[in-house]
Amino acid sequence: MDLVVFGDSWTHGDELQSYDTQYRTKHNIGGLIYKDYKFNNYHNYSCNGGSQQHIILALINYLNSDNYHKDNLILIGLTSPMRKFRFNNILNRVTNWTSWDYEESMLWTDDILRQSKEFKDWWKGEVISHVNFRNDLLDYFNSCITIKQLIKDHSKYIVWQSIEGDWYDNIEKDMDGCVIHYENQNTTQEYNSVGVDESVFNKSYVESLLNKDCTPQQIWINLSELSWHHWLKKEEPRGLVESKMHPSEQGIKMWYNDILKKYIEKSLDLS
Repeated sequence: MDLVVFGDSWTHGDELQSYDTQYRTKHNIGGLIYKDYKFNNYHNYSCNGGSQQHIILALINYLNSDNYHKDNLILIGLTSPMRKFRFNNILNRVTNWTSWDYEESMLWTDDILRQSKEFKDWWKGEVISHVNFRNDLLDYFNSCITIKQLIKDHSKYIVWQSIEGDWYDNIEKDMDGCVIHYENQNTTQEYNSVGVDESVFNKSYVESLLNKDCTPQQIWINLSELSWHHWLKKEEPRGLVESKMHPSEQGIKMWYNDILKKYIEKSLDLS
């Protein structure tokens, strides 16, 4: 049995005391778990700055690799749905759009985009037109359902939220929902409207759908537990590095011991 980890910079191990690969692999969340249990190998597919789409593509890569085995333990730290995996025509490569604030976004991007009027105009227009919690939740729902389908044959896994996670509490109330149409073969009508469906914006509904048909070893805690980042800010801010953007070695140990460990014991059927 191998340990296989997916996620963004939080599971990758950014901003630890050393940038040495061996140090990071030993002290990131997967490294601590690998040390404490009997795994043959430890594979970390995390991508710092990665999006939900990065996680999905990494999962597909893993499922088609020699590392795959249905009895491996999979750990997935979900990231922000604000991060959009997009091929950018100006840079001719993949980018992630990561922030509602243009100036903040420019701190992490390339000089080519910083100097591009076209990109700035597009960015501001996109924020005005389409940035809202409802679109974020649609993207989040779609990515979670895709992940659930990809790992459904794995005997054990744990999925949590590494950053953000409070979108359901802040969803806009003044927007129309999704109007659902369906065809009815017993009528001459082309379709019947059945009204507005708010299901994908309902936290309890999404949580129940993700847990549907799961075994006790297939565990989703992304909506039942606080995100790793929110938990540290609430319980122990000293567990964050100076930038407040990542967990320190102490913050990784705290999340592992206080939150994650009990679910690992359950997923490995050791509890």
